Amino acid sequence: MSNIVKFLGVNFGEQHPILFDKREMDADDPNLKQTILNMLNEMGKQSHVLLKWGNKLYTANHTAARGPSHEYFRDETSYHRYASMLE
Repeated sequence: MSNIVKFLGVNFGEQHPILFDKREMDADDPNLKQTILNMLNEMGKQSHVLLKWGNKLYTANHTAARGPSHEYFRDETSYHRYASMLE
């Protein structure tokens, strides 16, 4: 399994077109979780982060309904319409 995590911030907010933020980090980087959390908070409540680690896809979503999230929900997924952007 690859030790690189690729991730794509996707913002479906009021801006058109949809905004993206693509990054890569080492899975062992101690700042990985904070980087994902920062992406979520910077992009707003209408955003999520798509993660690709090895052959698995995950989505990270806000936990706080208002204000900045201090944690995020992460769920494994089998399909995402923007997954090809992480190839």
